Amino acid sequence: MRCMWKRHIVTARLSIIMLLAIIISLMLCGLAAGLMGALLGLGGATILVPILVMYGVPMNYASGVGLFSALATSCSACSKLLRRKMINQRYAIELSAASTLGAILGSVLCYYVLSSGLEYVLHLVFSAVMFSSIYLLMKRSSLNASAPPHRGREALSFGLMIIGGLLSGLLGIGGGPINLLSLYWVLELPLSVATATSNLIVGVTAAASGSLYWVFGYIQPFIAFLAATGTSLGAQIGSSLLPKVKGSIIKMLLMGVFTYLATRMLISGLRLSGFLQVTQSQEYMASVVVAALLILVMMPIVRRNL
Repeated sequence: MRCMWKRHIVTARLSIIMLLAIIISLMLCGLAAGLMGALLGLGGATILVPILVMYGVPMNYASGVGLFSALATSCSACSKLLRRKMINQRYAIELSAASTLGAILGSVLCYYVLSSGLEYVLHLVFSAVMFSSIYLLMKRSSLNASAPPHRGREALSFGLMIIGGLLSGLLGIGGGPINLLSLYWVLELPLSVATATSNLIVGVTAAASGSLYWVFGYIQPFIAFLAATGTSLGAQIGSSLLPKVKGSIIKMLLMGVFTYLATRMLISGLRLSGFLQVTQSQEYMASVVVAALLILVMMPIVRRNL
């Protein structure tokens, strides 16, 4: 009897330790995603979704948690950014309408894609979006110059935001990468202003997509709550650091993060489709090496353009 009770006690202790480890891991992942998301204007979901997928969370639940966390990041970061007048409110309001329309369409499309068993398609689309973002970020050399408003640019920006919203609903990333392209590359806002404005638009888009994800049953409350707690704290830290960080550093971080995530999701999509046979550790190593190489190559180019 004593041996049996001891076994039950040991099992219970191990279960508690494992539960605590899961809770701490989720909150730390959320903290890192919120910090980088607020600092880079991505809303956190762009970073959190691939991390959750890498740890074995199904894509639909990872996307749902990502949207919930993106909303938490946006709410947490934007209060400070609005007080500091870093957000271009006119563009934020106008472009949020386009992004919301796309988010609703994307959420419905995601439901049908996942119902058809084509999860690997989402991985490949995510990777393509990231690689496109890297290319367009590299094309603009000026980090702080601001161009005057132009009707043609605003129309293109509006169209891009619909695509960003579509990807937000489809991938659960809040549309952060496309928001940045629209604000920084098309409208040519200073990078710090584009980042701050993107944080606000991400929150509106995530709220629209997240409501449909909740209806579809893709948001797991336990994971979402823990991740959102971490992202909220990380967003507070990131929004405090944003005014102090140089545009060149933000650009380097963006390219490094985008390259890592793009490579990882590309390899993951090819693996899920059966086209490529690799382990998760090999995915990780390849992604880190590619990201590090890009940063080393781009560092002198970014410095030259300052």
